[in-house]
Amino acid sequence: MSSLREKGHHALSESRRIFRHWVEIRDLRSGSVRQLPLKIIAKVHIPRKKNEPQRPREEFLALQDGAEELEAKNLDDLIAQLRQRYPDGAYERTLHRERDRQREEAMDRLTEILLPRAYLEALYVIQAELERDKPDTPTTDAEMEKAAAKRGIALVDAGKWKQRDTWVHLPSSWIRQVLEMFASGETSLASPGTPKRRRRKRAPSESAGEGRS
Repeated sequence: MSSLREKGHHALSESRRIFRHWVEIRDLRSGSVRQLPLKIIAKVHIPRKKNEPQRPREEFLALQDGAEELEAKNLDDLIAQLRQRYPDGAYERTLHRERDRQREEAMDRLTEILLPRAYLEALYVIQAELERDKPDTPTTDAEMEKAAAKRGIALVDAGKWKQRDTWVHLPSSWIRQVLEMFASGETSLASPGTPKRRRRKRAPSESAGEGRS
């Protein structure tokens, strides 16, 4: 399992580069410069009821200007608000961006903690798809696992994935990345050359034990 975690940690870390953004306001008359922190705020809906659908993720820009926080739907909206507040000819407005390595290290540590949960949720998806699939022709465990992972990816893309363990919210993109590793064969818990015999019904406790392995 350690090798799976190393692959998954690398994949998730590569996709989570963090940047610090700010807007520099220069007063052309006095030469004074102010730096206004800019953040991207994401609102993630967490369903509280069993059958409640998850609403789409919402994102907006938040610029801290002194005690006031400006909210913008996108960059064009932010530019328009700043031009009205700091007009051309009197001010110069510049957007800056740099890598925030301190926050990236913190996110990497958090990823190490949450990665086993992401794998568990992905395995829940694969297990559910395997239980639904009853092939008529013999196939290998690895092929069935890949097919189940691909169907799981389609489930995530359709917004129908439901997290089972809700002690902390996991981004669906994490689950998709883990499923992609199983679908491509990069990661597998199955024996690639073992033919799959006709499936027998298993006791609930036995199935649950396999999902956690």
